Amino acid sequence: MEEKTPKHGPEASTTTEDQILSITVLWLALNEECEAMLNPNVRRLYVAYSFLGRDGAELETPISLPKPKHYVDKCYYNFKKSFRLTKFDMPILDHMAKCRSQSRTVHNSKDCIVFTVVSEPPEDPLGIDSCEDIG
Repeated sequence: MEEKTPKHGPEASTTTEDQILSITVLWLALNEECEAMLNPNVRRLYVAYSFLGRDGAELETPISLPKPKHYVDKCYYNFKKSFRLTKFDMPILDHMAKCRSQSRTVHNSKDCIVFTVVSEPPEDPLGIDSCEDIG
């Protein structure tokens, strides 16, 4: 009788199903008293976020949109990003879910998805202006 030993490492065959998580920035609504609405220098906005230790240009809406003229108007981005989750992401997601379910007023940025509204500067012929996080 032949004894079979379990395989470990790259040659191991596991049938784990890929898990995909998608995050969509559908639209942005601004409060009438927020800095973006009150500041006349803010003209165009985009949304950036960080998640599972990832951030950067790939997690920003690909375009900036004109600031709404009135606070009841919205900026429609319809930006969707999908993440293939690994077994290493699952404990972090579990921790995030537990932290989210607790009624805490202060959250650690590692405990959640952090969204940032960014003001894109008007076109600068010298290219020295930079974007500004506004909330």
